[in-house]
Amino acid sequence: HFPWAVEVGHAAYLREGTSESLLLFVSALRASGLPLIAIDLLQKQMESNSDVLELLDLLSALQLEIKDLGGATQTAERLLNTPGAANKYRRQAHLRLATIEEEKGNKNQATWHRERAGELRDN
Repeated sequence: HFPWAVEVGHAAYLREGTSESLLLFVSALRASGLPLIAIDLLQKQMESNSDVLELLDLLSALQLEIKDLGGATQTAERLLNTPGAANKYRRQAHLRLATIEEEKGNKNQATWHRERAGELRDN
């Protein structure tokens, strides 16, 4: 675990308050084995942050990492349904949903999501 990274990330976030410093802090929490704290922080920040797409992407990754399939599904679907979402985020959401569907044993649905991800090009 990396408690020093959490301290540095937290200090940067308090000082800067930017989405970049938030992502640094969340990454430090994640690397230190504290994904639940990272998830809680991201959920609170999404209500007031304009970089919601990046936050949704990271939140769904963390939820999937801790096997919160319901939460990861909701977050990935929210990412897919966000108007104006860049294709890179939509592609990642489809790939996460494919992983979730595989975990559930739904191979056909997983294949469908992978195919949709493959159709998306960066915009």
